[in-house]
Amino acid sequence: MIHLCEISQVGERKNNDVYPLNIPVVKGLDKFSFTSPVIVFVGENGSGKSTLLEAIARAAELPAVGSEEVNRDATLKMLQPLVDSIKLV
Repeated sequence: MIHLCEISQVGERKNNDVYPLNIPVVKGLDKFSFTSPVIVFVGENGSGKSTLLEAIARAAELPAVGSEEVNRDATLKMLQPLVDSIKLV
């Protein structure tokens, strides 16, 4: 069963030259469809794999591993511009 079918960009991203909107994988993300129940993100260090996964988790309000809830976790606060610019389907 696929729980997340698609990630798409919502509107125009403003300030694309600030983190995390300046990461190449994020800049190139208009729409990403999940077509199987298991997806593997592969890429070099710093390519944006974790950033994208953390933004998805924050947008979906998934439980955090740390002591804070995901919407109050200070380490994930910098992802908010990305979270605000994606839609989960």
